[in-house]
Formats: sequence, C-alpha cells, structure tokens
Amino acid sequence: MSSTGPARPDLSRREMECPSCGKKSFLVELTAEDIQRVRPPTVGMVCEGCREKYRSAARLEIRYSTQTALRDLALVVLVGVSLLLLVLDALSTRLAVSVGPSNVSFFVTAATSLTGLRMMYSELRGRYGFTHSLSWSLHSRYAILSIAILVSGILAAAVSPFIIR
Repeated sequence: MSSTGPARPDLSRREMECPSCGKKSFLVELTAEDIQRVRPPTVGMVCEGCREKYRSAARLEIRYSTQTALRDLALVVLVGVSLLLLVLDALSTRLAVSVGPSNVSFFVTAATSLTGLRMMYSELRGRYGFTHSLSWSLHSRYAILSIAILVSGILAAAVSPFIIR
C-alpha cells in the first residue's frame, strides 16, 4: 500500500450516462470556450455528440435567410388578413342580430392577436434566452409565423370596421 492512499479510479475513461442526452458513452469536458461564453456551462461533462451540438448552437449559424423570412412574413400576413376578414364577414352576417358585428370583430381579432403574441413569446423566450441575440432569434420559421399572426390580427382589427358592416 502506498503512502498516498488507495488508488482512485480514472473517471474520464469510464462509460457513463450523458446528462444531456442520456446515452451511455465516454464523457468529455464541456468548457466555456466550447460554447463561447465567459462562465462555464452548468453541465460539465457530456458525450462527444452533445459537445458538438452545444458548439454548433453557440456558433449561431443562420440557416433561414432574411429574404426568405420577409417573403414568408408578407405572404402569411396577406393570407391571414384575408382569412380573418372572410371569417369576420361570415360570422357578422350570422351573429349580427344577437351579438353585433363590432363585438364579433373585436373578439376574433383580439383572439388572433393574443394567439400570435403567445406564440411569439414562447418561441423567442427559449431562443433569446439561450443566445441573447435578437437578430438570430428572429430567424426561425416559427418566430416569423407567430409575428405574422400577430400582425394579421392587428391589421384585420384596423380594416374590419370599414369592410364589415
């Protein structure tokens, strides 16, 4: 027996469960430099696959171009406003006697706008919270869709008093 005590097992060469994905593999250290941050990450050891996922997410590569995002935003807003006005017209003719067209218009456009706001919050909360880069956070199809739904509800509310009578 040596004077330093019993030999400790080398934990770096044992197969362990990855805390990120749950797979059993050899773990490597995830450093602050890997994820381009000042502070070290909360997860210290991960498998090679997860380490590469964290590193690629830290690079903030945009795969959804601005031109495509603006095109999709314009198309979805146009279709959204058209559909909302169609629904408002159909509902106001059916429910005009009992409820009134302005109440139907307010309810439908408010529900649409609040749905878009909620979708936008749930999408951007995770993306912006992870990166703190708003320009990167807005480059996702779901973020553009939620912004388009919000804008469609607002535009339909502004236009509906002139169209629905």
